[in-house]
Amino acid sequence: MTPDNNNLENIKRAWKNMGENLGMQMPDDNSHNLQHKKTALDRLRNYYRRFLIFGIMFAMSSFFIFSNWPHLSKEKGFWLAVIYSAYFLINGCLDWWLWRGISSIDPLTMGAAQVSEKALFYRKRHLQMIACMLPVAIGVICFTAYMFSAEKYIIAGIITGAIFGLIVGANQLRKFMANYRRLSE
Repeated sequence: MTPDNNNLENIKRAWKNMGENLGMQMPDDNSHNLQHKKTALDRLRNYYRRFLIFGIMFAMSSFFIFSNWPHLSKEKGFWLAVIYSAYFLINGCLDWWLWRGISSIDPLTMGAAQVSEKALFYRKRHLQMIACMLPVAIGVICFTAYMFSAEKYIIAGIITGAIFGLIVGANQLRKFMANYRRLSE
């Protein structure tokens, strides 16, 4: 063993002993846990990519669903399909922009202040996009309810879906904001 390797081993051993004395469990030298651990930045990238894919899938599927809906005339079904497809495509584009921005953050080449600044910038844009798209979503839901106003069970499904969507959306927003908080610390 060279003197440099011996010195490195002593530092590792001292670091591990210090952690054990403080009551912290230190990772083993041979474990690969650190390589498989996802960071807040990785989670944000994955969330935005997932929402981008869902936006595109929902845009395509909503067009096929509403344009062929049996309880609607062809014209009403077409417009409902166009509105839903446009809404989901816009959300997909916004998620793509956020995904690109978050992917541009590189903690290895950027300083901590720059990483934090970019994270706060994209967090702010995320919240602004929600503030813009939430009234549009409410309008789309109301328009859908108007189109199906004669069908009480469909109206009940729209209300149930809106409540469920609000709960899931609030939970996802909480996860996004927790990861932004970790990233900007």
